[in-house]
Amino acid sequence: MGCCAFGVSMIFEEFTYEALDALLDRIAYLTTEQKGIIKEQFGQPGLAPEINCCIAKDNEYGLPLGCLLMSREEAISRIILDFWIADDEYLEAINLDKEKTLQGMLDDCLNKLQTKSETVIHCCIPQSSYTQVFEASGFCLNRTYWKMCRERTPVPNLNLSEGISVIYGSTGTIEMLTKLQNDSFTGSWGFCPNTTDQISYKLSGAHTSNENVVFLMNGSDPVGYCWTYIYGEESSRTGAISMIGVSPNYRGKGMSGQLLYQGLDNLLSQGCDRVFLEVDSNNAPAIRIYESAGFSQIEELYWYELVTKG
Repeated sequence: MGCCAFGVSMIFEEFTYEALDALLDRIAYLTTEQKGIIKEQFGQPGLAPEINCCIAKDNEYGLPLGCLLMSREEAISRIILDFWIADDEYLEAINLDKEKTLQGMLDDCLNKLQTKSETVIHCCIPQSSYTQVFEASGFCLNRTYWKMCRERTPVPNLNLSEGISVIYGSTGTIEMLTKLQNDSFTGSWGFCPNTTDQISYKLSGAHTSNENVVFLMNGSDPVGYCWTYIYGEESSRTGAISMIGVSPNYRGKGMSGQLLYQGLDNLLSQGCDRVFLEVDSNNAPAIRIYESAGFSQIEELYWYELVTKG
């Protein structure tokens, strides 16, 4: 299948890692670290990018112009879209419209989409870029998330409730983490239950590890966890709070704040100058906890949704 964007003829091909490497090399604003994160994403268990991804190329020279990935979550009948578009001097020279490139890839994927039941398709868009493309394809804004940041300052409160202790993750805690995460989030918006293989793969990534998961325990009973990531060079590290999950048995007891502080302390002890997290803008209780810990909003992220019929 092909299309034309401002006089540039595009073709759409199945994914190959060679094409992905060539595309990432042509996105000028990506750092080497960011390219590695994207490549890790394509290796997730069960993702099958050869089937669920398309590459847009310049029909004349065969150069990759963009890539759109569909991550299928069959357990909750959802698909998450991620996309990347080349950004270099060549695009200016051929007068390529990035929105047309995205529209072409989106049309190509939606035309190939085959589902047996109603499916929800989600895509997270930073700021307001490309929103018109998704709205033209029938997507509607569903959620607004805040990206929040905290500068390096002492952690305000590391006191734990009576009987609660801290342990750090290991290979022996993967099954506990999987169960705790699924118990904490199943039924929450956008969450698909994870397998131990998926959790293990994420923990093997370049920016996190078993030890970057902090657990609160009540004896041998898991209370909750804080999963953290670390980015950047050793001389200038940035931390991220990826997830904070609390067992249903311990909700309403102030455990989220205690987990947040323990996660922050772990990141600060490893030299993180700043720490980021993302939160649903409608989640007022969580936002209050984050603000009390020194976080402030720096950006908005927009989740768009399309519901398709089987």
